[in-house]
Amino acid sequence: MEKKDFLHDFLQTYKDNRDLNDDLHEKLLEKNNLADWTGLLKERSQKMRFIYGETEEMLATIRDYLDEILTDNDAEMLFDVIMDLYYCGYDDFEVMSTIANKLISYYEMRNDLDHRVFLYHLMGFETTEFYSRTMGDAGLGVAIDYYQRVISLRAHYVEVSDPRIRRCFFTAYSNLIAPLTEICPFLQDSVYDYYYAVMDLFNNPAVQTLDGDKPFLPLVMAKINEDILYSEAYVDNLKERQRGQFIKIAEQAKRELDLGRREDPSGAVMRAYHKARILAGRMKVREVVEEQISLITDDLRFPNYSDPENEDRELDVFFNYHDTGISILKYLKDSEFTPAERREYLERFFNKVTHVHQTAPYHFFTSRLNSASAEWFKAVEPFMESLEEKRNYLSKIIISRQPITYLHSLMVVQIAQAITNIYLWTNPEEFIGILGCKDIDEVKKKSEEIKKYVCDCGMLHDIGKCLITDVINQQWRRLCGEEQDLIRLHPEKGLMLVNEDPQFAPYFDVIVGHHKYYDGKGGYPVAFDNTKSPIKIIIDIITIADSIDAATDVYCRNYARGKSFQELLQELTERAGTRYHPGIVKLLNDNTGLQSHLEYITGEGRIETYFAAFREIISL
Repeated sequence: MEKKDFLHDFLQTYKDNRDLNDDLHEKLLEKNNLADWTGLLKERSQKMRFIYGETEEMLATIRDYLDEILTDNDAEMLFDVIMDLYYCGYDDFEVMSTIANKLISYYEMRNDLDHRVFLYHLMGFETTEFYSRTMGDAGLGVAIDYYQRVISLRAHYVEVSDPRIRRCFFTAYSNLIAPLTEICPFLQDSVYDYYYAVMDLFNNPAVQTLDGDKPFLPLVMAKINEDILYSEAYVDNLKERQRGQFIKIAEQAKRELDLGRREDPSGAVMRAYHKARILAGRMKVREVVEEQISLITDDLRFPNYSDPENEDRELDVFFNYHDTGISILKYLKDSEFTPAERREYLERFFNKVTHVHQTAPYHFFTSRLNSASAEWFKAVEPFMESLEEKRNYLSKIIISRQPITYLHSLMVVQIAQAITNIYLWTNPEEFIGILGCKDIDEVKKKSEEIKKYVCDCGMLHDIGKCLITDVINQQWRRLCGEEQDLIRLHPEKGLMLVNEDPQFAPYFDVIVGHHKYYDGKGGYPVAFDNTKSPIKIIIDIITIADSIDAATDVYCRNYARGKSFQELLQELTERAGTRYHPGIVKLLNDNTGLQSHLEYITGEGRIETYFAAFREIISL
């Protein structure tokens, strides 16, 4: 097949497969009876395996093309492919970066301005999207470098022929101002330099002559004028001159709002104005807290998540609740509030903001809301008193925002529970030290508590995955190296969610250590030594339960052929003593009743577990 025809087919097939992936997942939430739902689950699994294979085959051909010496025509066709995917919203870090990196070298050698600007912008965007949801700045230095390459070419703005690509100059500034400065503290000192530089670009007579009447310009400038207000979150850390710049910008935004010259659907203007008033000594923190709580309880309407025509508007409403709630929680940490006052203020707005989070459908801006849910939990956790309340809230984050992880956690709980029910009685000495047990008699007395502890560990072990849902849910192709690296970070990311709360300390080692080998010589994270953990037996149980579910799952892991329980048992036996706890593996081999039970849980029982879980998700 000619390259032109192949690339045309690839583009259409890739889009169709992505759409089918989304459609099949949506339909799982529409079936009401077990028989229909089971049929759809099986159909989805079959189709996703076909999509996975077809996409991999096409991407292999693309990589072969990229290994060849490109002609001008080849490069232009590949450029059109990724430009089409980008503007149609089919973002994919691996696909985009594989093609774009080759094209960047090609067009840099030719000093081609239009292509370079778009490709730098594209890689800045894709890298930001890929790394910014992981609660850290690792990898984002690459995104910053690409955006700075874009703005370094701003003197050549009028030489760029395509207005869509000229817009890239403004979006580069926009993303440097927010979200990158919010995530990367080392960039915050430059935020107002970026802002005034883009204002100069906007006001440049040549830019106004060329694009002053273009619809994109006021839209992108409105976003930039909102983006700069988010520096409210870290303005306390900036120099006095920069705080003065912030106050000036925030007060100007409020004047424009009062005059009806701008709107404030996300609440950014009011939060920035409140912060500016505090910095200028014109409002007290308590007054700001009262005003912001009143905004949540009296003024904000509830987001309409069922309005597909206005999703961006509803996202603004969601983040008005979320960001204003976060703002209040930060102010409540001020020493002027007593514990009783904090609880009183919290009761006035907490449930409403939490309800906004929990009722957002999983498909509604999944990545952004997953990050927001994690941020919300991290912010409210210090104000929650009981461990049970905190655990339940974490489960709600997983249920409402990450169905695949929730299903897996439920399966791990059932498998771990089945193993513990027997191993606790056949090898009670291994549980000495768990929950403070000093001897075998105390282990037996606390057996029910230990079983519940194991179940809680099973539910919490993968909480870090709620921060990398784009990778977890990506099953239409093989994961690339960067995505595999990101997967391996989920234990540490999970620990980051709870490591400041001593009430979660009993779960720390399971969250961070459930992918370590029994002998401590393999797995990840490398720095964690599971062999010295006081709850090593619990880690070992969760590790085996995790592996059993992953290996036997034929419905949610389309990248691998599911194994039978007996096939898996052979693998566990071969790795007993190195990767897996030898005593637990021996139990699995010797106890045929346990084998039969686990075969049911991972076979017919899996469907029942999944169906009940999806009903629960729908009911939220």
